[in-house]
Amino acid sequence: MPVQFDPKIHLAYAPPESRIMMADLGKAGEGIAPPFPLLSEEGVRTIREEIFSSHILDRCTHTTDPACQIRGMSCRPGFASFNEALWTHSETIRVVSEAAGIDLVPIIPYEGGETALACADGSVRKIRGPQMGWAIMLQGRYIDHAALSAYSAPERVTMVTSYRARDVMVADDSVLTTVRRMANLNELYYEWSTYRLDLLSERFRHQSKVLKKKREDGQGQWGEEIVKKDELKAWCREQIKYLQTTIDEMV
Repeated sequence: MPVQFDPKIHLAYAPPESRIMMADLGKAGEGIAPPFPLLSEEGVRTIREEIFSSHILDRCTHTTDPACQIRGMSCRPGFASFNEALWTHSETIRVVSEAAGIDLVPIIPYEGGETALACADGSVRKIRGPQMGWAIMLQGRYIDHAALSAYSAPERVTMVTSYRARDVMVADDSVLTTVRRMANLNELYYEWSTYRLDLLSERFRHQSKVLKKKREDGQGQWGEEIVKKDELKAWCREQIKYLQTTIDEMV
């Protein structure tokens, strides 16, 4: 019988002691949370047992630049129930949001030692020290990064989970560049399309509520401007750009 994810047993979160700001890398924007404890030893053993089980390896193993990738299991409900529950559980989302410094939600089902960060001046900054069950949060869209080879260890298993801000009005610059070549495109484009369309729907509902609230508060009845045309046009252009990116990423 599959093990049920229990955050009290399988998580061992401790907040990162510091953050590396983008300015430290010579770039603008938010920072990076250096390695911090996330999974307990029991959590690591359980997830390893699941991802290396024959029914997952037989169906979800891919070979590309990394010698072996296991992906496509989370998009099938119940196929890898522990892995799925781990990354979508409210307590996991709470602690990774705390580590990142912003309220997050997973984007789409996606799985992908030491991490190297490329600085603006071309130098490389190495983040040493991840231990078993540890995690690192960074804005992979804006920082060139790579998981380097493990040393003094017989095995390294790295999992990648993509998040976006829970607030739909916050910029979302997600792309499919790194996953498209090793993905089941039929499944990937379904996940991509529904997540992007749902997010846009929420944005439009939010913007409509803002305008309706102005009218309900009495604005506009005596000539006050409800719709600031230039602002709304600029906002609409941003949504068109977002929709165009949605199209462009499906090649």
